[in-house]
Amino acid sequence: LVCESSPAFLMTDSLGGTPDLGGVWTSAWGSEPGTFTPLGHAPGLYLFTYTVTGPTGCTRSAQLDVVVIP
Repeated sequence: LVCESSPAFLMTDSLGGTPDLGGVWTSAWGSEPGTFTPLGHAPGLYLFTYTVTGPTGCTRSAQLDVVVIP
């Protein structure tokens, strides 16, 4: 949960563990920068996927759900 007035944050910091670097963030709106800024987002649920392709071509992904509250 984040308030609309909360500061921007790196989404990889919210995944937990030690996510591999070099991944790509996507959402229903397309590519995402990897930083979420609550200000300007309407209250609600936002779904993001972080995808990393390893050196052998294997792909791994993780989902991050962000809920913006007023």
